[in-house]
Amino acid sequence: MKLEEIERAYIESIPKSIEFYKQSSKVTPAGVHHGGMIGPWPIDRGVIPPFMREAKGQYMWDVDGNKYCDYYNHGALFLGHAHPVVVKAVQEQMALGGAMMGDHNEFQIMHSNKVTSMVPCAEEVRFCNSGTEGTMYAIRLARTYTKRKKVAKVAGHFHGANDQLYVAVSPPFDKPQTGGVPGECFTNTVVLYEGDVEGLEKAAKQNDLAAIICCFVHGSGGGGIQMDIEYIKALREVTEENGIVLINDEVITGFRLAPGGAQEYVGLTPDLAVLGKMVSGGIGSAGGFCGKSEIMEMANPKIPGYERWERATTAGTFSGNSLSMAAGYAALDLIDKAEGSLNRHANQLGEKAKKELNQFFEEEKIKAQAVGTGSMISVYFTEKPIKSCYDLEATDKKALYRYHLWLVTQGVYTLLGKNFYISAVHTEEDIDYLVEKTREYFKG
Repeated sequence: MKLEEIERAYIESIPKSIEFYKQSSKVTPAGVHHGGMIGPWPIDRGVIPPFMREAKGQYMWDVDGNKYCDYYNHGALFLGHAHPVVVKAVQEQMALGGAMMGDHNEFQIMHSNKVTSMVPCAEEVRFCNSGTEGTMYAIRLARTYTKRKKVAKVAGHFHGANDQLYVAVSPPFDKPQTGGVPGECFTNTVVLYEGDVEGLEKAAKQNDLAAIICCFVHGSGGGGIQMDIEYIKALREVTEENGIVLINDEVITGFRLAPGGAQEYVGLTPDLAVLGKMVSGGIGSAGGFCGKSEIMEMANPKIPGYERWERATTAGTFSGNSLSMAAGYAALDLIDKAEGSLNRHANQLGEKAKKELNQFFEEEKIKAQAVGTGSMISVYFTEKPIKSCYDLEATDKKALYRYHLWLVTQGVYTLLGKNFYISAVHTEEDIDYLVEKTREYFKG
């Protein structure tokens, strides 16, 4: 199927979105408010992202009336769009006073208790406004607790856009991820590599590390792939032996792979975890960090005998706001009371999609692979066996773009070149349609 034909069909289907994009481009850089969301779109050829008008369940409708089965939205909507339980909680809280009705509310207690009962490492939790804030504060806590400066991150892992961790996210790892961040910001950042246990042990011995932050299972990018379990175990062993705080980034995997997140899914407990997305029911102002009390208490401004520079300050106008707390509690309560059935359902659909896509690729001798973990899968066009996030660079990016854009024209939406995030409201019929359209694409 020719790319020109796919692009022409797509452009012809979105006249109102094109007009909206022209208007948006006049008042904001590149017409978007998340730089990464325009990168995959070749706007120079008139291929621009659709502007959405409505969403419910697993579906979205754009301003031109096109209907999409949604497999993206940043992995933030494990319960789908506008879940009735979340909507009801938001409506009731808005009627009571909205988000800002004082700094302290009952929902903070209810939601904190819910998080600490679900997440294995969470003895205490504090909420913030994004995953980026969460990783920043987790690093701050670890440094305050250990009285050490250096932190290590694993190459290929994304932990939000905070300066000290915004390095070695995508190849080439030795080049800056963005402008505006001086190299000095990374003076105390050490880069590790998945699977390299010897390098991990060496880094721990040669550097006085406060923390190691990683994703047990890749949430944003990384194909949704789980790190090798032996390497995860090595991370736990090395950090315990050297008094290093182990931080697991659960911004996307939290409450998705299992009620207790990736740490429950893989069966290994970190010292701290970073939360986001579903922690506020997917409505925004979503962030948090949780873990061992002895570490979390370093954020307590009332610690006797400590000066302010001896504790970790965290703050934020909307941190723990009553609207996010109400929505988050409603969402997590629903997941919790389902006792894992919602997570198993979404994971089984992901495994079904991966299995059937790979069977088709093998039967037709197509140089492609479906990879991922549970409800997070991706398709890559390469013969090279994909075992870690580092193998993803071998994919044919042009072929992946063409495949994804074709799916969009058929009502199957994900951000071009990115993961498919399967939610608790997707159905077997949705997966059958995805597989059917994939077959049609390659045989068309």
